[in-house]
Amino acid sequence: MKIIANPHFFSNLVLGFFCLFVLWKMIKPQPRYNCLLFGIFISCILGTAVADILIYLGVHRLEMTYEMFLLASTVVGPICLVSVTWSLIRHKPTNPLQFWVTLLLGIGMLVTLIEFGVQYLGVIVQSFCILVVMLTSLLGLANRQKSALWIIIAMILYALTAKAGKIPLPANPKDLEHYLLALTLLSMGKAFTNEFRYLF
Repeated sequence: MKIIANPHFFSNLVLGFFCLFVLWKMIKPQPRYNCLLFGIFISCILGTAVADILIYLGVHRLEMTYEMFLLASTVVGPICLVSVTWSLIRHKPTNPLQFWVTLLLGIGMLVTLIEFGVQYLGVIVQSFCILVVMLTSLLGLANRQKSALWIIIAMILYALTAKAGKIPLPANPKDLEHYLLALTLLSMGKAFTNEFRYLF
């Protein structure tokens, strides 16, 4: 009971719930490769949350798995997010070539960071991807796309996760990061559901 009542444990559960909710309820109508790309982005976050919960429950052999998912969520996930956002803003489904190039680029970047022991550069890759998504969404905003506005909101929340420790709120920075990520996913889900709607 004490474990469930723990704020850190609870925030992971909330994040995991939002991952599954957005994936199955808000993204499902999208074309297959769009779903797969965004699914990879969500899976990296979900894998991190699940591994963190299991480690907290005492399964310490998953610490390496947790680190791998954490790194993937700053490299592979954001790269997939850039690609699927580009497809969403253009109102065109992701084609197989775009999907495989995106996936191989993400995996290649991940392997390179691990191989050279510069995992800390993953945060730079993540920040760059956020910037590219923001710039891409501006194209959609110029065309009055409602989805572009939701993407911008999502990226603002996503960027705030890196600054969770500096936000003056009475909450653990890690828990705040989880809640911000959950709101990011929800905002991205709204972007997908509002793909063909316009602001005015």
